[in-house]
Amino acid sequence: MSEEHHERQKMIPVFQGLPLVSGKAHGCIVRGGAHLHEAGEGQEVHHKGSYSPPEEMMRYKKALTRSCDLLQQEHSRGKDAKQIILAVVDVLNDPLLKKNIHHRIHEQHYSARRALNEAVSLWADSVDNEEIVREVKGIAGLVLSQMSPTPSVRMASREDDFYILVVSSLSIADLVSPMFSKVCGVISTHDSPYSHVTIVLQSRGIPYVTGVELPRELTETHPFISLDGDKGEVKLFSSASEQSGMQGMKRKARELRTTYLRRLLKMKDQTRLALLGSINIFNEFKNLPQHKVQGVGLVRSEYFILQEGGGFLSEEGQVLIYEQFAQCFLSWGSKHPSLGKKPLMIRLFDRNFEQHGARGVQWLLENQEFLQQHILAILKGTVSLKRLRIIVPMVSEAMELVEIRSLVNRLQREISSSTKVELGCMIEVPAAALRIHALAEEAHFFALGTNDLAQNLFGTDRINTFFCDSLDASLIFLLDHVVTASRNHGVPLFSCGAINIDPVWIPLLIGVGLREFSISLPNVARFRSYVSQLSGSWCKELVRRVHSSYSRKETVRLMYDALSEWSSSAPLEQDVRYWFDKRLNLLQQKDQFFSSLETMGQVIQNTNKQKT
Repeated sequence: MSEEHHERQKMIPVFQGLPLVSGKAHGCIVRGGAHLHEAGEGQEVHHKGSYSPPEEMMRYKKALTRSCDLLQQEHSRGKDAKQIILAVVDVLNDPLLKKNIHHRIHEQHYSARRALNEAVSLWADSVDNEEIVREVKGIAGLVLSQMSPTPSVRMASREDDFYILVVSSLSIADLVSPMFSKVCGVISTHDSPYSHVTIVLQSRGIPYVTGVELPRELTETHPFISLDGDKGEVKLFSSASEQSGMQGMKRKARELRTTYLRRLLKMKDQTRLALLGSINIFNEFKNLPQHKVQGVGLVRSEYFILQEGGGFLSEEGQVLIYEQFAQCFLSWGSKHPSLGKKPLMIRLFDRNFEQHGARGVQWLLENQEFLQQHILAILKGTVSLKRLRIIVPMVSEAMELVEIRSLVNRLQREISSSTKVELGCMIEVPAAALRIHALAEEAHFFALGTNDLAQNLFGTDRINTFFCDSLDASLIFLLDHVVTASRNHGVPLFSCGAINIDPVWIPLLIGVGLREFSISLPNVARFRSYVSQLSGSWCKELVRRVHSSYSRKETVRLMYDALSEWSSSAPLEQDVRYWFDKRLNLLQQKDQFFSSLETMGQVIQNTNKQKT
């Protein structure tokens, strides 16, 4: 690289944050407040003589209706995002909130704005969940903005400009702000990889980095931003020409490193791991060769065929989508042969976040017409491929796989497809884990769905309490059983799910014998850096010690002590250290919680002894 490049690079302010949504974005900086909608102070005083409770109530109801319409028009494609939007709409229509506002307007003669503000503030004081409070306050700001629309973020007049939004935090309601249509990237001070906002931004494909505070005086002289959602890197530029010049130099440097992108990951003791890229949006699929992965992980079909209102794409529409995947996959084969060794892997539709009824393969078998169209579209769209893997979700017994295989074989004969189809199943319910030997007789491969497996094993909420509550020896035993059985039967197994990016769980997964992981693309670099400092033998010893733990409290304490000791000498990169320490702090809080329960129990026991 030239001396000019090095000199210019030294002058560019660079900030490191936590990457949440992959992708790159370049644009002008625009700042937002706590919420993008103008909420006001809510302390209006009603006008004596002219105050009309029915009119104020009607004013609130109209604003509420407009807010619901805005949220329901949100065009996020991801199934998880759609469910979150529906939940937000439910909060707007909460009967207790409506009753409280009605009372304040009719009995206390408050204005609609003041009634809403005070009702929400009272509700927020009684809730401990910070994310839920942020969402509801964001909703209140949205409703207030519809009473007298005054957006708090003013955009420049040029129509060809795009913006990087810099905020302290975001809520779901902020994402339907009019200014958000020109946002191509987001930087926040604090957020979580599992927050509602992160999920919706991922479904939109908007790069997102958190944990970055940009000084105002610096952004005034450097108003142009380049955001890297893969590395969590934020760069500031004084002019658009400086920004574009640096991007050109970086592009040439990337071309020189392409031969190193897809090597197998080696641990400290030379244990080898394979990484696959999980796909939620098509842009991630197209950009897969840029990441250090060995192939395609899970392509979740529901993210591409589920339409607004709960409908599905037609068979023809689905065929076009899978044709795009196949063409893109074939193009890799010529340019990146290592990526073409692993077959394209598509998971059948999983009716996941629905409010009622069956899920996964049970729902598919109950809806034969849809199932036949769905599989036929996959087979037609991928007819140009030599190999294809189809994953069946939520399998609990071998007969379900037999029925799907029979249908696949019949449809292949009808269209004269010569593609070799390998049928695998998700191991994500305890019944499948316990019947792993029978399933191994029918499956070509297994995908370990750690999210649902832990949720179904413990009966926990996978979004809010998953990481703390699933750290239990019983789940380790179950994973060990699945890995051993798949190895004995010679059936390939890979792990997918949020546990794969949890620094507490990663050494345990490696310790039970997992060697292939499907990782969301924004987390690949962090996973590689973290695992390169681990050794397979240390992970295996850690699992052995967890097996002997008597209780969840003992497991949490053991993991906290072991990881604390390891991290004290591990040379972790800055963003990996931030990610690791944040997770370790949560583990410490859980350990302290168990200790307080134990102390409380001893106090109660001593008190009872004194009474007797």
